Formats: sequence, C-alpha cells, structure tokens
Amino acid sequence: MDTSSLEFRRVPVDRIEWDFRLTDFSLGPPPVSLARSIREIGITHPLVLVPRGGVFGVAAGHRRARLARASNYSEVPAWVLGAGTETATLLKINLAENASHREFSDVEKGTVLRRALEAGLSEERTVAEIMPLAGLERSKKLYVDFLKAGGLPDGLRSLLHDSNVPLRVFSVFFQWDPESLAAAEKLFSALRPGNASERTGQAQTAHDDAYSPSKPSQLGPAARWPGVNKWRELLELLHETARRDGLRPADLLRGREIQSVLESDGATAGEKYDRILHTVRQWRYPALSELKQRVLLALDRLKLDEKIRVRTSESFENGEIKIEIRFLTQKELVALAEQLAKASASGPMADLIKIFRELE
Repeated sequence: MDTSSLEFRRVPVDRIEWDFRLTDFSLGPPPVSLARSIREIGITHPLVLVPRGGVFGVAAGHRRARLARASNYSEVPAWVLGAGTETATLLKINLAENASHREFSDVEKGTVLRRALEAGLSEERTVAEIMPLAGLERSKKLYVDFLKAGGLPDGLRSLLHDSNVPLRVFSVFFQWDPESLAAAEKLFSALRPGNASERTGQAQTAHDDAYSPSKPSQLGPAARWPGVNKWRELLELLHETARRDGLRPADLLRGREIQSVLESDGATAGEKYDRILHTVRQWRYPALSELKQRVLLALDRLKLDEKIRVRTSESFENGEIKIEIRFLTQKELVALAEQLAKASASGPMADLIKIFRELE
C-alpha cells in the first residue's frame, strides 16, 4: 500500500462526509472504553481520511469520528490521503489498522467482502488481497459464503454479530427465503433479556449518529442471548423439520404454537427458548418425544423421595436405568432403600422397564 502522500491535518468535524461507508464494517456500538477515553483525554490516534470534493470520507476511524461528533468536537486529528487513492487501498488501510486491536465477527467479514464487491473489486483481487487482511483464508468457496453472509438482512446480521455466531452455524440461512429470514429475526430478537425491540433497535443503529459517550451501550457480553449453541440447536431443528415436511421455516415460525410462546407474558427469554425448543423437537422427532413423555409419566407416578433419582438415557441409545440415592446416615439409607424396594415392585416401575425393553 502506497501511503507516501499522507498529510497530517486537523480537519473540521462538519467537513466529514458521514454517508461515506465504504470501510465502515462495524455492526456493534463503540466499546465503552473508547468512549470514555475520547471523553476524558481526546483522540490520541488520528483518523485516516480521504478527500471527496471538498469534504472528507473516513477510511479508518469511523467509531472515533462518530464519538467525536457526539462529544461536540469541532475538529479531529487525521492523516489525509491523496484524492486519487484507490478503493482497494482504502479497504486495506482500514483492515490493517484494525488488525492490531480487534477481530471482526463473521458477519462483519461478510460486510467487508460485500463492500469490496460493491466498489468494483474483482473476486480474484478480493481473495488475494482483502481476505487475508480480514482474517480469512484465500479461498473462493469462503469468498462466496462470506459474501452471502454480508447480504443477509441488516437486523439479522446485527443479531448474529451480537451473539458472535459463526458462519458455520448460520449458513443454513443461505437456503431460507426472505420471509423465513424475517421470521428468524423476529424470533431471535424476542429471545433476548429485557426489551427485545429496544435491543434490536440499538443494534440496528450501530451506524447512526446516536452515540453518547456518557451512556455506555447495553449490548455487552451479559446481554448476548441466545448463545451460539442455542442458535445452532434451534436452527438445525427448524431447518431439518421444514425440509422434511416440504415447508418453509417461516411456516413453522409463524405457527400458533411458537407465536403463543413469544407473546406470553411473564416468561423470561430463557423460558421462552426452552418451550420453543421443546415444541420444535416434538415436530422433528415425534416418536422420541412420545417415548420421553411416557418415561416422564412413569417417573412421576413412582412418587419417589427427591433423594432418589432415576436416570435413563435421554436419547434411548441403551436400555439402562440407573438409580442414585443420596443419604447422610444409615437410618436414612434404610428408609430410602425400603421406599425404593416398594417402588420396584410397583406398576409404574414395570411400565418404565417395559418402555426400554420395547426398544431392544
């Protein structure tokens, strides 16, 4: 990258072109630490700007620029590039600067490739020059996949970014129609703690000018719900069920069973997730769900002391039934053993054993 034409200047904030977002890849709000630093000691690391007909586009330092504007700075320190700087160079400068202190999420990497395509860079140049700087292997297959990630709806990309969901988990979205993607966005927006619509709104305004250094973002690690494993499990079940039944994922997600859970008052995000997961599992594995229901009914009918725990294989891979007894004294052990002996000869225990014998 030829940066020999760099010139250090102090540039008025009102001469920054805020709509120039070629190198604006961040989906989340600025770190609280950056906002605090700029508020307390100012911008110590200059922006990189490029002249654009009397104004300046930001090549690197978008978050610093917006925080400076929110803090009513009149000017910012900046290295100014030559007016004819190539698009590829602008992308490289931004990625090289960020490489030392941050790692892009997979959806942000998809945004990088999407911006390169929109700027006219060929697939060959992007694979050879841009992907390594974005932390990706030089691979045409990865280029295609991450390009698709960059083309997902903005709200869904923000949710994926906030939960740091990797491409290998959300790649099923590439096979979903627009209505199904919209339904998925609504679902995962609702499965978040607190005000789901407010949090989604915060994520979607990541590129807006509403940053306030005095008001740290609420989208921290503690707010990342659901996590990667929860995304993976639910997406796989939805995708497999829809494909098996010849339906769109939207047909499942907009059904009364799931919508009634999402609309239920008083339930936490975690409780809603568990109910929806249970429902989709029943759709995906009806026979297994029926077996589990029979087992739960038999265990309930045993009416054992809470210190006696009967364990069975949840996946019914084997017919073993394990029993654990927790006790502190010999007297307690004898009492629990007598209760277990009585339960062992009961009808519910016979029913429980019969369920597993039927599987052999």
